[in-house]
Amino acid sequence: MTLTGSHTVLIRRPPAAVFAVVSDLEHATHWVPGLVALEKLTPGPVAVGTQYRQRIHLAGRDVEGVLVISALEPERVFAHTSRAGPAKLFGHFELTPEDGGTRVAHHHEIRLSGLARAMAPLVASKAEHNTAQALENLRQLLEQGSVV
Repeated sequence: MTLTGSHTVLIRRPPAAVFAVVSDLEHATHWVPGLVALEKLTPGPVAVGTQYRQRIHLAGRDVEGVLVISALEPERVFAHTSRAGPAKLFGHFELTPEDGGTRVAHHHEIRLSGLARAMAPLVASKAEHNTAQALENLRQLLEQGSVV
């Protein structure tokens, strides 16, 4: 079973500043709800193929998985895939200059397997809420100048 969703937000900061925060996954816990920890596993600069160990809080418990960068175009695109438990997630950020700021569009696709399919309505609702909240947190973080 596949769940999809999209959200956008206008951030009054240039694409370079927004991209710097979106692509700095080791500090993503400051703006992504449910993300407990993210540890870079691949040495060197972040690039397509860079892997992270992630721990997310899901359905009342912490679940570990691996996140892999799948697309990286500075100031434009940042995407990843991850697997945590019975879910595989594809997340895609697209940044577009707009009105002196940056329009951030986030698209996600979640593939559920096994018994997790029975929880699809709950997962879809939580994913929608968390994505909207993450983008709002990102906007506030950048516009208030409190970038980590």
